[in-house]
Amino acid sequence: GAPVRRDPRDPGGLGVTRTSWVTIVGAFAVAAMGSYAVFVLAQGVGAPTPPASWLTHVFMAAVIALVFWRGRAVRRMVEGEDTSMTPLEAARVAMAAKTSAVVGSLLGGYFAAVILFVAGLPPAPARLDLLISALAGVALAVLMVVVGLVVERWCRVDPPEDENGVGAADPSALANGIWIALTTTRPPSSRQPKWFRSAKR
Repeated sequence: GAPVRRDPRDPGGLGVTRTSWVTIVGAFAVAAMGSYAVFVLAQGVGAPTPPASWLTHVFMAAVIALVFWRGRAVRRMVEGEDTSMTPLEAARVAMAAKTSAVVGSLLGGYFAAVILFVAGLPPAPARLDLLISALAGVALAVLMVVVGLVVERWCRVDPPEDENGVGAADPSALANGIWIALTTTRPPSSRQPKWFRSAKR
């Protein structure tokens, strides 16, 4: 019989939907408001100023570099160029890109709350260092979001069309759509990139 096609929006399937701006803005707002509220409550009991460690910045920079590097490999695969990337690895890259965008928005909200909180305190050299660290954190968080969304777009594969010209899967599917295409449907030979032709063998 005809192969079963999973809906990429189905959590039980293989698909991953593209991260929306509502998710990005919502995560930022929740993190910013929640963090600021915690800072105010902590100040009331004499707790020290909130942390903004440079080690966090190193971690964020590493995530940005890794997601971007692996994303370029997926882009080469999607465009039919020779690469060691596989469809299953591409699905993992798509998930990593989505995670990068969401985590970046959460961290951006946290560092924005640090900036707002520290800006309302009396000036002090240590607080200036904290403010600079928080500003750098916001910049890196924005870059995490941007890279995550860009790599998500690189991972996108338009599903093969059926005889009526209708896509076989939701066009919002990301790299997991590559895996769905390999296991459920086959595009016409003229549209098959190198990685697809080699995977069929």
